[in-house]
Amino acid sequence: MNTKTKVIFALCAIMAMCMIGCAAPASYRSITSNYVSIINTAVSKPIVAEYELMQQKVTGTVSRQIGKYFSLEDIKNEAVQNVLSRAQADFLIDPNFVIDINGSIARVTVTGFPAKYTLLREITEEDSKWLDTVKLLQPYAK
Repeated sequence: MNTKTKVIFALCAIMAMCMIGCAAPASYRSITSNYVSIINTAVSKPIVAEYELMQQKVTGTVSRQIGKYFSLEDIKNEAVQNVLSRAQADFLIDPNFVIDINGSIARVTVTGFPAKYTLLREITEEDSKWLDTVKLLQPYAK
C-alpha cells in the first residue's frame, strides 16, 4: 500500500468511528411522574375547585412515530386524554408515565387517579385563611 492509500484508509476509519460514536440509541425507557401541563391560561379572580377523586387507578397506552407530526409531548398528552375520556374524568392526579422508545416509535403508558370537578367557585375569606395555613406548612412537607 502506498502512503496516499494509507491516509485515505485512515481517514475513512476515523470517519466511520465518529459516525458510530454519534449514533442515537436505538431504544430507551423513561419513567416520569408529577406532570403538570397548563397551556394558555389566565385567571382573573382566584377560584376554588372541589373535585371527586375516583379510588381506582386507570392506565392507558399510546404508540406513535415521533417526528414531523407527533412529538413525545403530543403522545403523552394523547395518552392522558384517552385515559380521561374512558374514565369520564376531568384531570388525572399523580400521573406516572412509562416511555419506551424503539427507533422512532414511542410507546407511552400513563397511570393515575382520575378526578372530576364537582364545584368551581370564587374564593372566600375562609378559603384564604386555609391557604395561609397551607403556605406555612409547605416547608415541612418535604
